[in-house]
Amino acid sequence: VSVSAKKYDEDKVFISDKEGYLSDSAFSDIVDTAEKLSDKTGYNVGIIITDDIGSKSPMAFSDDAYMDVFTKNSDGFMILLNNDTYEDHISTAGNAILMYSDARLNNVLDSAGSYLKEEDFYSALKVMLGRLDSYYDEGVPPENEGYTKDDIENAVKQDFIGRLINIVHRMGILFV
Repeated sequence: VSVSAKKYDEDKVFISDKEGYLSDSAFSDIVDTAEKLSDKTGYNVGIIITDDIGSKSPMAFSDDAYMDVFTKNSDGFMILLNNDTYEDHISTAGNAILMYSDARLNNVLDSAGSYLKEEDFYSALKVMLGRLDSYYDEGVPPENEGYTKDDIENAVKQDFIGRLINIVHRMGILFV
């Protein structure tokens, strides 16, 4: 079995399989599925399969990867299939935060759990992308209704400012 790194980076779709877990035909099919989902939703679709997330948490790795690949103020998600710590993660940005609640994202990951345990990443991704597509068809979940993209962005900014203030206080820095 030959292992070959695969990467696809076009417009709104990014897929990286450095260790070559997906066959060429499986990789091609995932690219097609991701492109169709991106075309339908308008969202960026990112997927990374990796054996090394370094010292970062899966969430931090996935969030950073999204920001590195796509623009900061964009709508989309990054799926991390993590063979380093075996904790997978889906990061969302912009309007995708409203569409894919935590409950939905957990369901997406759970739906692929048996495939992930077997390292059948092709089947796992097909199930996950299919579930994300179905949730998009369902619309914004009830727990997120009434919120806007600006509400989410403001909450993120407030969280950042709050964390920064905590760090400043912990360091004993005073502003005059």
